[in-house]
Amino acid sequence: MKDVSVLFSVGTRRFSASCLPDEEDMKHYKLPERRTCQRFPLQLPLKLFIPDSSSGNHVDATAINMCINGIYCTVNRYLSVFDKLLVTLVNPAHDRIPPHVISEIEGVVVRVEPEQPEEQRNTYNIALYFSKVTEQQQQALYEFMFHHTGQN
Repeated sequence: MKDVSVLFSVGTRRFSASCLPDEEDMKHYKLPERRTCQRFPLQLPLKLFIPDSSSGNHVDATAINMCINGIYCTVNRYLSVFDKLLVTLVNPAHDRIPPHVISEIEGVVVRVEPEQPEEQRNTYNIALYFSKVTEQQQQALYEFMFHHTGQN
């Protein structure tokens, strides 16, 4: 760890901070979890629709995990951060939730792995934040997640 001293002041008081971690140390430092919603592991197909796309509107995806605020999934092509999508959850073997209730949830791409498109690559992991969810869709999402993870 590099020993770095930083002087800063608050009002009339001066402070010194030292021993800031270097890049190698940061690789081993685990940040506290910032998510406030429980995530559920899922391996289910998704349909993603890009409303304003010039390179094809439909994207096939598979969920990795999801929470009430978003979903982490694998997609079959590169998507950019801030791309807007409509998400349809494919709902196999669940009679209580009509498919139309959990379709067309508006979302936005907030993370892409890897961050840049790569030649010859046909899968990327993306994180989607649900930007607009109706109360009916939110209830359906809860039921969907609990049903597919075996939790009640």
